[in-house]
Amino acid sequence: MSPLDFSRCIEYVRKNRLGCNVLNISSKQLLTISVQHLHTEAELKKVKEYIARLRKQKKMWYEKLIRTISQDIFDIEELKRIEAEEAVGIKGTTRSLVKSLSDTIYKPIDTRDRYHPGP
Repeated sequence: MSPLDFSRCIEYVRKNRLGCNVLNISSKQLLTISVQHLHTEAELKKVKEYIARLRKQKKMWYEKLIRTISQDIFDIEELKRIEAEEAVGIKGTTRSLVKSLSDTIYKPIDTRDRYHPGP
């Protein structure tokens, strides 16, 4: 593009007129580029989600490694046994919390006292 053509395009843009195609791209080519861009953005989103999942797994494995080393566990079977015990303990704790909560919620309250005996 020559400098004269470029200055003409500047005038066209400033006056909001059509007729200056700086890139010489057809509408079909522009549509193709736009579709490629959308596909690339979707792929980028999937890759970012995958990376986020990997980071979570890395953090989990790192924490597991530190806990295992700090407890002097160097046998896989022992580690599995401890994790199973912890899982059962957590489930038992959850059940006991739910039971104690339900007892608290549904436990009948004695509203009688020595000053106002009931029927």
